[in-house]
Amino acid sequence: SIPTLALLSLFIHAHITHDFYTLPLLMLAGLILAYWARQTSFEAQHILSKEIRIVCGVALGLILFIFLCAIGSEILVQRAQQKLSHGDLPGFAADINAAGRLSMNRNARALLHAASVPIGLLQSQDLTKTQETQLRDQGNHLLNLAQKANPRLAGIFHARALLAGNKKDQIADLENALQLDPLHLASRRMLAKIY
Repeated sequence: SIPTLALLSLFIHAHITHDFYTLPLLMLAGLILAYWARQTSFEAQHILSKEIRIVCGVALGLILFIFLCAIGSEILVQRAQQKLSHGDLPGFAADINAAGRLSMNRNARALLHAASVPIGLLQSQDLTKTQETQLRDQGNHLLNLAQKANPRLAGIFHARALLAGNKKDQIADLENALQLDPLHLASRRMLAKIY
């Protein structure tokens, strides 16, 4: 039947897509599976009371809302990347902030891009020690949130290496990044420059 095929395609897609999409896709798969179970169970259609149907409808609506927020957040991150490549910094900042709000700071890629702002400002030569400390703290706070959202994102450790104050911490962070993703090119390049 069509719901079964839709469920199968979602499970297959969840295993080959970006990590961020996995949870929303599995939530949508659960929604389809619940719909399929309800449609195929003749007995359940007659037993369910009106109150249970309302509760189930609200729960399914909430799952759909969370799914749409997660996907919308990822779309905003992709749009922000395009704006950054075209040099539109205010548009980049607006989209990254919107992605963070939409995902309730659960989109690790949005937080990683937000951390790139203090990292970029640290590259400036005219900073006082106080400003440098504040930027490092802000960047580390954003990276901590990103790591809570997705601890398997190698870019987080690469960004931590950019914020690190000494070579020992940089090497440890870069090795962690390469442990998660041995093909992470930015980490390989930075580690090669250190050695």
